[in-house]
Amino acid sequence: VLHYESTTPAYTLYWRVLNNNTIRVGFVVNTIGWMGFGLGEPTSGSMPGADFFVADWDEHGQLQGNHDRYSEQYALPLVDSCQNWSVISWSKGNTTHPLMIEAERSLITSDPQDRPIKPGNTRVLWAYGNQNELSYHLTKRGTNFVEFITDTDLPVQPIEPDDDIYTFTLRMPNVSVSTDVTNYICYSIPAPVTDGKDYHIIKLETVVDPNNVDVLHHLLLHNCKFENGSSTNNVNKYLNPGRCYSPLGSGGCDALTYAWAVGGTPLIIPPQAGYRMGGDTEGAIQWFILEIHYDNAKKSPGLIDQSGVKITYTSKLRKYDAATIMLGNVDVQESPIPPKTNLYKVEADCPSECTSNWNHSITVFGDFLHMHNVGRSIWSTVHRNGERLPGYLNRIEYWQFNFQDFIPINKVLYPGDRINTICIYDTANKLTNVTFGEESHDEMCLEFIAYYPRLTVGNFEFSACGSRKGRYHQNEFGGIYPVSSLPGRQFSTVCGKFLLFDSNNNTTPNPSHPDPPGEQFRTFGHSTSCPSSPLPSTTNYELVWLLAGFLGCALLLLSVVSVAYCKARTSSGHYRPVPTSGGH
Repeated sequence: VLHYESTTPAYTLYWRVLNNNTIRVGFVVNTIGWMGFGLGEPTSGSMPGADFFVADWDEHGQLQGNHDRYSEQYALPLVDSCQNWSVISWSKGNTTHPLMIEAERSLITSDPQDRPIKPGNTRVLWAYGNQNELSYHLTKRGTNFVEFITDTDLPVQPIEPDDDIYTFTLRMPNVSVSTDVTNYICYSIPAPVTDGKDYHIIKLETVVDPNNVDVLHHLLLHNCKFENGSSTNNVNKYLNPGRCYSPLGSGGCDALTYAWAVGGTPLIIPPQAGYRMGGDTEGAIQWFILEIHYDNAKKSPGLIDQSGVKITYTSKLRKYDAATIMLGNVDVQESPIPPKTNLYKVEADCPSECTSNWNHSITVFGDFLHMHNVGRSIWSTVHRNGERLPGYLNRIEYWQFNFQDFIPINKVLYPGDRINTICIYDTANKLTNVTFGEESHDEMCLEFIAYYPRLTVGNFEFSACGSRKGRYHQNEFGGIYPVSSLPGRQFSTVCGKFLLFDSNNNTTPNPSHPDPPGEQFRTFGHSTSCPSSPLPSTTNYELVWLLAGFLGCALLLLSVVSVAYCKARTSSGHYRPVPTSGGH
């Protein structure tokens, strides 16, 4: 049961898939007014890009039409050109019983104003109000993930309890966050195993200090090597937490294990892979550096933080070692975005000249796209043998900064593939340039892919592939090499180990081959001709299936009989209640 307050059940969803092509849903909502249910942008829990079913009422208490709606911004949802929801039965809520309604639609409507319902987790939104007509929901809203259809193709499955599974939380040790708006703090933490054996990390989950929810911007977990006595070694530098610029690519920190930003959920590694930790095997993590970006926009004094990352690991080694690659504009430098500009495009690629150095293919199981506040859309494409592959590696049409996550995917990349990361920005409301950089008011265009088996090129882990600004770079031996570039954009390519430049990887312009112009940055919400007309909505006060069982469940399950009935309905394969957490 969904709670919008701590003690009051408010909103329950039931569903069943019919004939593999139709979904039938039932709602029990404790309201005397309207209700709404949304299918969101896959990575967002907000209104822009969401597809809605709405039930509201006229002045006579009769169900109104136009149940199928969509939204492209924070505003009252618009009526769909095609009404694909059919209401089967309903009963308006009052002071003694909740609103109850049953409806159905096709899983795939082929309507660009609808979201398809596919196997795997679906981001859902819910809201309701006490007014008859659809209106602002105030605090009566929330989001969650619901798996309407089990996805048997995705490699990530829940972790089952096991005696050989352990947990440990890497935390900031009551670190003091200054009143500066931007704070980057790093802290070195040894791997939590000291027996010399190898382990595999199988899950990573950010733990946010509840006192600092509003200031934690993002975090990175670096895989670093310790060099005793070295003044340039980052592990040595941050044995006590200190202000930092990202250590990635320097001082023994050659690889990234985990990335998180606001709205992120746990990263679960597929059962055939894990991040190796503990032993002396090549690539095994022995030290972490936890890097956290705090955005103290209110310049609040006295902030103390204990946020970190909870790792779940096992002694039962899996078949492959997992790893993470950073893509996009990896040194976070780009020409400023001018103000009053719509649809400003930035593109960076990981060119085939770089991936051709891979000695094997990789399976990508998670993809994380990252921009800041003027980001509007972001996606990545894969090109093979000079041809763009259909679809996307990952795509977010309605970027929302507060909802960022590793998206579970299952895609194979091959040596010689080119990966383009494209970011779209909107500065229509800005009066000055927006620069690229590390601070919250700056912008970024980044992508992280979690994959297996781990790639090595030479004697280092392949950890980055993307663009870097400038025409000349100095390699680790002091040599200077010129950089070719496309006209008007002097960018070279970082290939392999972050910030390792030599005469081979420094001559590739970036993007080497930009995606052709004309990419439709949004496909959702466009009007269309309707392929067919759905069944008309019905007005039915006698709810065939709702009143039979759901009324007892909805009214706080007042008796043991009611509880048993709800359990029986669920376990017998009938409509399934969805527990949903409130809030954004």
